Amino acid sequence: LAQRGVKGVVLVDKDRFPREKTCGSALSPNGLKIADELGIGVEVKRLGYHIHSLKVVTPGNREMHLTTSEGAAVVLLRKHFDNLLVDRAQQLGVDFRGGFRISELVRDGRGRVVGVRGKDQEILADYVVAADGAHSIFSTDPRPKRTISTLMGWWEGMQFAPGTMEMIFDRNLSPLYGWMFAESEVRVKIGICMDGEGPGGRKTA
Repeated sequence: LAQRGVKGVVLVDKDRFPREKTCGSALSPNGLKIADELGIGVEVKRLGYHIHSLKVVTPGNREMHLTTSEGAAVVLLRKHFDNLLVDRAQQLGVDFRGGFRISELVRDGRGRVVGVRGKDQEILADYVVAADGAHSIFSTDPRPKRTISTLMGWWEGMQFAPGTMEMIFDRNLSPLYGWMFAESEVRVKIGICMDGEGPGGRKTA
């Protein structure tokens, strides 16, 4: 919005930045294109680990290796990537307010949303965009929300093919998967994601 000349943009987040976030942290070619459009592409490519190869293991234990040009994708910790977005927004004149946990939407007499309210503060606005994810507390989508569980860890000194990420579609995790993403020449991130719901939609460990 700020890049398109909109004035008075306020960006609100419950966290303070930089902050850690559980995520595979990979940016696809399309993601890198958007990063360029947002004005952070150069820094993303400077700070990130460049990926040019993908290894896919199927549930039948077959392997596929896909190789493309150098730097087709980038792995960059969300701690750095998200902070680049915040810094860029502030450079463009956006009023960023971290540590602001929104509890409810503010509506006028006709029911139109005209702002947000936190514990100790209220922000009024001509337009409100609630970008709080698939489990948005403000969404009017009546469909049931799904949950997945993720377990991640970091290792240093293990052997791996440089510039390669791995996706493992194991039968025990179906329809989800496990992964190994290199974050540097010496450190990798290994994780699995699995169905986080039991019968009736209840969360499972």
